[in-house]
Amino acid sequence: MIKHSVYGFLLTKRKSNIRDEGIFSLGSALQKLVNINCLELNLNYNFIGSCGAYIITSALANNTKIYSLGLSFIENKITDETLFALGTTLLECKYIYSLRLFLGDNRICQIGAYNLGLGLAKIPNLKILKLTLRDNQIVSKGIQDLVQALQQCSQLLNLELILWNGQILNTQEKIIKFSSQLAKCTEIQTLILNSGWKTLLGENIKLLVDDLPEFKNLNCLQFNLIQSHLHQLGAQALACYLKKQLKLTKLELILSGNEIQEIGASELFQAIGTIKTIQQLEISVGQNNIKNEGVVALNKTLCLLSNTLKVLTVQLDFNQKSDEGAIKLGKALSKCQNLTHLEIDLSENQISDIGISSLSLGFSNCSQIV
Repeated sequence: MIKHSVYGFLLTKRKSNIRDEGIFSLGSALQKLVNINCLELNLNYNFIGSCGAYIITSALANNTKIYSLGLSFIENKITDETLFALGTTLLECKYIYSLRLFLGDNRICQIGAYNLGLGLAKIPNLKILKLTLRDNQIVSKGIQDLVQALQQCSQLLNLELILWNGQILNTQEKIIKFSSQLAKCTEIQTLILNSGWKTLLGENIKLLVDDLPEFKNLNCLQFNLIQSHLHQLGAQALACYLKKQLKLTKLELILSGNEIQEIGASELFQAIGTIKTIQQLEISVGQNNIKNEGVVALNKTLCLLSNTLKVLTVQLDFNQKSDEGAIKLGKALSKCQNLTHLEIDLSENQISDIGISSLSLGFSNCSQIV
């Protein structure tokens, strides 16, 4: 049998009605690529069940030289048995440093998350991990087991968790335990927590950020908490956490539809203004009932960050803004001379031609925007 040597392999077969029977040939092909280094499989929106996924993961056990692996099985029929096979396969792939698993909208339960964690814990060089586990049947214990396993990944630098599911973090005890386990991943530089759409509600968000570690090397932080009923209390809790993150160079806050209102928004913007190292900033606070007072706080923040800010995205749609807010925002933008990229969404507000003209005049001074 001829063994092929390939550096990278990408296969995309989305929405192709692929079932377990059609996976055999793919598994056979993957078994021959014993020297492959980089592999990306996108098999989203098919009908692949445990048998088909097992064939693929078992085939990967021969590819022990892989250092970058991406498997996307969103909206298939993956079960806990598949995660056991995947965990076993990962034990053989000791050189992986970048792993991306997109397993949303399947049939994975607590034991599946546990088995996956066992495999992840045995990857000695894992530095980048992205896990999408939304819309499964994983309860809190499964996520806790998974995060606990990550404590063994001593070199983990980038962690992204997408956990849309109302049963994962729905009590105070679960949230505190989740946060304390993350604290042991001490080397993390990038943390992305995507837990929006009512996965976390109200006071539970305060518990989450109150117990999250500071991460001494953290330079990139993203929270996606869209429609999570943050309200003013949650925004204030986020503000307190951000004041501790003084080394961030990239910050993304996706907080649309949370009714944080002017006071919550003002405190949040003021906290961002204390992080003098930020170069990339994305703030999405649409549908939060933020009027002109909140824009005033944002303007002050932009002035404070004007020397370092290079990329700026601001979404303020559906917030009852007037010309006054747009005029002040334009003045603040005029001071951000180092901006190379700018996106602003002010749709569905109360801004007239006067406000837009002043805003346009402000960012026209940003000569480095491309």
